[in-house]
Amino acid sequence: MPQIDFNPKFLGGGIGLIAGLVAVVWLASGFYIVDASQRGLVLQFGSFKETTEPGLRWRFPTPIQTHELVNLTGVRTVEIGYRGSERNKVLKEALMLTDEKISSIFSLPFSTSSRIRLSICST
Repeated sequence: MPQIDFNPKFLGGGIGLIAGLVAVVWLASGFYIVDASQRGLVLQFGSFKETTEPGLRWRFPTPIQTHELVNLTGVRTVEIGYRGSERNKVLKEALMLTDEKISSIFSLPFSTSSRIRLSICST
């Protein structure tokens, strides 16, 4: 039966190689792409750190930093009481209760739209 020689250099070299490979993969997970119609928001430990422009970007990997991509060209719309058209009603959302001498309930479907404008302030 062949004799196996376990020396510290053999074990340390393999573990060091695996640890180095894990570190490279972890650091590579910090790359992200920002589209031309978007901006990237980098959060460090959950707090805003910086805004990034379009292109290939890098941040420290999770859990140190995370990123959010924000679309600047789209219009955001919230519809209350209906979906898409007045015919697709969602009555539970649109019911309002008045505060008069005699309380009454009425339906008020509505929608609101907004657009994000990015303003960067330097202090």
